[in-house]
Amino acid sequence: MAPAKPPVRSVSHAEVAASLTLPDGPMAGKPYVPDADPVHACLIRELDRGWRSIVGVGAVQTGKSLALILVPLLRSAIHLRQAAVYAQPTKDKLHEAWAGKVLPSIEGAGLGAWLPSEGQGSRGGQTPKFIVFRDPVNGYRAGMTYLIPG
Repeated sequence: MAPAKPPVRSVSHAEVAASLTLPDGPMAGKPYVPDADPVHACLIRELDRGWRSIVGVGAVQTGKSLALILVPLLRSAIHLRQAAVYAQPTKDKLHEAWAGKVLPSIEGAGLGAWLPSEGQGSRGGQTPKFIVFRDPVNGYRAGMTYLIPG
């Protein structure tokens, strides 16, 4: 008989946010602290209130990708073992976002071991079409993320 999969632990958006480092900008490499910005604090708080969808519009370099994309994506795919979708308008934008924000955020949060070691999403490859996350401790499949241009 195969061992039972460990139960899914409900992790808040705030807990996921607290595990991230800023992937780019003048504060790159520093911890992400949503409470340092009232807008980010409000967004994370609202996500934790259970909103199933949210739309955010703002100026460039204000952290929209981090608060509204990366935090929910990592919470869903890794912690809740659900599928998530990440889309950008073009293949070039998708590659830029993957290489410049998504991958550094995953690794900066100490979640790089959850990435595949071969195939789609493994090191050295091009921008993947999808990533299947696996728990590095027991090898169980977590969630997956689809990366879609267009």
